[in-house]
Amino acid sequence: MSVPFVDLAAAFADIEAEVEPVLHDLMARGAFILGRELIEFESAFAGFCEAQSCAGVENGTTALSLSLEVLGVGAVLPPYN
Repeated sequence: MSVPFVDLAAAFADIEAEVEPVLHDLMARGAFILGRELIEFESAFAGFCEAQSCAGVENGTTALSLSLEVLGVGAVLPPYN
């Protein structure tokens, strides 16, 4: 079975006009982590999920590990390849 790759160039073309000024602003400010955009996203996503809070993390492994820890699963040992 062949699974086609996502055409990121086409996807970006659809939102380029909206995203470009935001990316330019981020780069000009050097605000790559812990900026106001993250705080705004966390607040909006918490509201969307009807949660009290939200924490943005660096990758999916960390997100899953934190989720399992909060649920009391115990030690989380993700595979490393």
